[in-house]
Amino acid sequence: MSLSAGTCLGPYEIVAPIGTGGMGEVYKARDRRLDRTVALKVLPPEFARDPDRRIRFEREARAIAALSHPHICVLHDVGRDGDVDYLVMEYLEGETLSNRLARSALALDQALKTAIEISSALDKAHRAGIVHRDLKPGNIMLTKAGAKLLDFGLAKASGPALAGAGGSMLATTRPNLTAHGMILGTLQYMAPEQLEGQDAGARTDLFALGAVLYEMLTGRKAFEGKTQATLIAAIIGTNPPPVSQRQPIAPAMLDRVVATCLAKDPDERWESARDLTRALRWAAEDSTSVDSTGSQAAAPRSGWSRAMPWAVCGVFGVALIAALLAWSSSRAVSKPTRLTLSLSRDSSLTISGGIAISPDGGTVAFVGQTGQGSSLYVRRLDEWDPHALPSTDGAARPFFSPDGRWIAFQRSRRLEKIPASGGPSQPLFKSSVGELLGGRWHSNGTIVFGSSAGLWRVSADGGTPQLITRPIKDGGTDYRSPELLPGDRGILFTLRRGDGRSSIAVLAPGTDAPRILVESAAGPRYLATGHLVYVAESHLFAVPFDIQQLAVRGGATIVGDDVNETLLASDYDVSVNGSLVYLPTGSSA
Repeated sequence: MSLSAGTCLGPYEIVAPIGTGGMGEVYKARDRRLDRTVALKVLPPEFARDPDRRIRFEREARAIAALSHPHICVLHDVGRDGDVDYLVMEYLEGETLSNRLARSALALDQALKTAIEISSALDKAHRAGIVHRDLKPGNIMLTKAGAKLLDFGLAKASGPALAGAGGSMLATTRPNLTAHGMILGTLQYMAPEQLEGQDAGARTDLFALGAVLYEMLTGRKAFEGKTQATLIAAIIGTNPPPVSQRQPIAPAMLDRVVATCLAKDPDERWESARDLTRALRWAAEDSTSVDSTGSQAAAPRSGWSRAMPWAVCGVFGVALIAALLAWSSSRAVSKPTRLTLSLSRDSSLTISGGIAISPDGGTVAFVGQTGQGSSLYVRRLDEWDPHALPSTDGAARPFFSPDGRWIAFQRSRRLEKIPASGGPSQPLFKSSVGELLGGRWHSNGTIVFGSSAGLWRVSADGGTPQLITRPIKDGGTDYRSPELLPGDRGILFTLRRGDGRSSIAVLAPGTDAPRILVESAAGPRYLATGHLVYVAESHLFAVPFDIQQLAVRGGATIVGDDVNETLLASDYDVSVNGSLVYLPTGSSA
């Protein structure tokens, strides 16, 4: 049946269709008595031909309506108009988890938050004697208030809350589907016992939630097959790869949580949804050591070996890595794991002038190019999309203040700053020494920047720059991408000569003449672990660095490949906590 706008079922007036499926049609409707918007689900006409089924349906629907939980879609009413049976449900603004997953996997914190909310909703239903039996992404709505579990259309009533209801279900399914040996549910998320036609209990829902959680974390179905037969065989006879194999930033505990949900034997799964909820909360606490970019703290190592956390955030084609690098004088660094994320769902937005990461590793700033021109963009890594900072057209080479509240950038020959949260930009000075070639913001309230006429320092509030190096007059030497060493121990920078050769140099405190550290390299960055990172031949290298003696100690190791090499550190950046972001070869910066 299809109902047109204006049709009334009891006190409910149809506004517009929302969706349709084998279990009925759903409409947006208005409750004329209370003047509120509701979702009206019109059930299949088979109800009219089975009085016993209608009575059982109404009794079970009222039991479900009695469930009061912030993450269960409220069932307001059940009614009948003529030969039409219908449910009246809470109207939700948002999108289904299914639609969301069509774009990508969820961020770790969002996936865990959603799983905890749905697991606690299941706990409430199970304690009331109600088993959902059709838990899937399409039956989870993501709203501003959190996730909502909806459509108990296949729910099975059992337990003391529905004593006397027998083994019946909330009857939105077609007749005869409850016969012994029949499959009921959505194949992709069904537990082995459902596929074998056995009774579905509370642990059946936990299996389905495990499959949903796996998909939220990895962006892949837990079980896949080209045909129904091969899919069923996969569910019954195989186990999916561990979550951490497909999503390296996930804490190891999640492998155990998901594997326990997906155990073939129901007795091997979590005892209850409450136990699962508790485990998920522990996993969420465990993941607090994983920052919003995916960086994960390393376990302590013995001896001189040191763990260096690396994380990466992606910008379109920006390469990402997240790995723990074990350093020692006699052992090579382990090969990083590479990830790719998108900073925007807008495919027309590309990077055109550099990238920077905030000191806490939680925010990325970049110069984005659209058909309307270029602007400075900011994206927090716990959000889905970047936002453009107004009045920053023509910006280039951004870098953050030490507290992450400001972003400095160059525009033509001017240096400006703007609040990272948005607001009017503030000019700092206009250069009379040629193009500005990268900068760094000191904790003492000054900014050091490079140019073709040496390194300069200027107040972060603006003013007249002061020269801090002795210029080299050899026809074209310039000073690029300065890096301030902690404790005012010196300044690292790229020294590019007139013949095109570049080197990593250091300017010691109290001197005005640089000293070469690494030949044929560019874009130095210092890590608190005691390492110097730089670009050479399209690779990122890291080498132990003695900050007291301002000297390189030991050999360098590759920690990233295919890095865009334009001799500017604006092609990559490193946060204080060791989060790394860089542009791949071929990107413009």
